[in-house]
Amino acid sequence: MFLNGMKNGALNEGQVKTYSASYRLPYRGGTESKDFTLYVGPIDYNIVNDLGLAGAVNFGWKIIRPIGQYLLLPLLKVVHSVIPNYGFAIIVFSIIVKLLLYPLSIGQTKSAAKMKLLAPVMEKMREEYKDDPAEQQKQTMKIYQEYGINPAGGCLPLLLQMPILYALWAVLSHAVELRGAPFMGWITDLSIPDVITTLPMKIIVDKISGLALLMGITMFIQQKMTISDPRQKAMIYMMPLMFTLSFSGFPAGLNLYYLTFNLIGILQQVWMTNFSKNRMTLEDLKKQPKKPEGWMQRKMREAQQMAESQGKTIPGAPPRNGTLNGRSSGTKNQPGKKK
Repeated sequence: MFLNGMKNGALNEGQVKTYSASYRLPYRGGTESKDFTLYVGPIDYNIVNDLGLAGAVNFGWKIIRPIGQYLLLPLLKVVHSVIPNYGFAIIVFSIIVKLLLYPLSIGQTKSAAKMKLLAPVMEKMREEYKDDPAEQQKQTMKIYQEYGINPAGGCLPLLLQMPILYALWAVLSHAVELRGAPFMGWITDLSIPDVITTLPMKIIVDKISGLALLMGITMFIQQKMTISDPRQKAMIYMMPLMFTLSFSGFPAGLNLYYLTFNLIGILQQVWMTNFSKNRMTLEDLKKQPKKPEGWMQRKMREAQQMAESQGKTIPGAPPRNGTLNGRSSGTKNQPGKKK
């Protein structure tokens, strides 16, 4: 299959695009005849599925494809059948997906809340052992065990959500239903970026999306609310900036989904921190029944014990007892040289 395209300028900063396609077959002599069925039209799932061409719709990787094909796209269509405006339909769709993911996201939220409670204890310990990284690592594991913290507690729920989040990205990035669908204000087409300004130079992108900018702001607020480790302070600023620039080239419908998802996450965090009846204190955390040691905790403890038994230190740790690689770190007198 050969595709060619040409773009020419037009009046009022317009463009005229011309495309041609050809399908070439080998000729082996004599008289040959071949029959083809050609579909020229939008990649609308309902249409191409009836023609047996459902594979033409991009739902992401093969293992994730059924999530988008049989769950997320039908759910979006059902919501849109009730709410004609696709923008508001995506907002309601986002709320439904957030509720479906709640059992997974609640573990991640609770883990972040526990780490925030523990932040003053960790900071005090780091200050006490600021010149001994190896001891810091040892004390960190001790504190985790004392307060029943699983350092990987927030990672597993996120990993379990990733297939659904990727399927969502595939559905909203390629949904032909969003083509030409307006939302409100400056957003007149949810299938293309909602550009609000152009940068003087290209930094990943040269145009900034309004929804991507709002999404970056909500991400910054979320990071501020959940990240308590001062060593990760740079991430609070860098991640929202990078996501804003990267997502500025994405369709407005996709960024509207992520913006709504972030806003719901902020409300959930505010509720758990300020209004929930089950708000936890550091003392409550310490008194909680300790769960059996997890796989990650066990591996970290075993690695630390092995390092200690071999007399090793963490890379970057200062030499112990004034020695370096088993030899004295003092300076030896060289012949002919004074001390």
